[in-house]
Amino acid sequence: MLILYSRWNDISVAVFLCLIVFAQHVKADAQFDAGIEWLCPTQQSLTPVRIHEIIDGDTAVLASGQHLRIIGINTPELNFGKHGRSAKPQPYAKKARQFLNRWVKSSKQIYMSLGKEQKDRYGRILAHLYSDPHSDLRTGFQGARYNIAAQMIRRGLGFYIAIPPNFGQSACLKQVESQARVEQLGLWRDFTAVNPENESHLKSGFQLVSGRIVKVSKVKSGWWLEFNGPLVLRINAENAAYFDAQTLQSYVGESVMVRGWVIDRGSKYEHHSKGYKRWLMNLAHPLSIDGV
Repeated sequence: MLILYSRWNDISVAVFLCLIVFAQHVKADAQFDAGIEWLCPTQQSLTPVRIHEIIDGDTAVLASGQHLRIIGINTPELNFGKHGRSAKPQPYAKKARQFLNRWVKSSKQIYMSLGKEQKDRYGRILAHLYSDPHSDLRTGFQGARYNIAAQMIRRGLGFYIAIPPNFGQSACLKQVESQARVEQLGLWRDFTAVNPENESHLKSGFQLVSGRIVKVSKVKSGWWLEFNGPLVLRINAENAAYFDAQTLQSYVGESVMVRGWVIDRGSKYEHHSKGYKRWLMNLAHPLSIDGV
């Protein structure tokens, strides 16, 4: 038997194998998408919008020029620690932005559903985003829409967040995140929560912190929960009604994981008495607390 052999044969075989691998990934992605297209469906009326630019994984610029912050999700920062010399992208920050950008460009139409609070303190529109199902997938019922936050969280490209009064989807997004975490997808692959006893790991910005609560105090302004370390959690009076007092008090001596924005109070409160915690995280809703 005559076998013709050349480097072109090698290249052809390599290309063929790459195409097979690519096709398998495409098929797997389609099956993955088809299984999660109903995640956290909208229960409100939707408004078609045009997106001009993607800033990061959870922020976009509309054609009108207004900035829009997606409700229910916080993605890794492209410029984490931007006020320091060591600012750099967090893991999966670029992938989150790239995914959202591709998703928007590949969707025939994007829709938004405004939150109960329609703007944040920066003047950004607060809304859920949805898209039409991609043409190669089929929905199980008429009028189905993709919840973009759920799609990203399910892939491990962001964390769910619950911020009153816009927390209507948060319980659903929490379940979506739990599955991504079990499967160690995306950022959950090598994820480790911050230990509040190690101050060098605490940084200003969004973090998941896991440690033991040593003290819980009820005050007129709300609640204070102290970690065994330089971090304290604050629940202000406005949000205290969302929390159960007995549950909060039961956290003493227990280990919990919390999520939110850490604030460095070092320079502002450096003259306070000994024992004053340098680092602060505000908790707005019980869904921000998880058992460990």
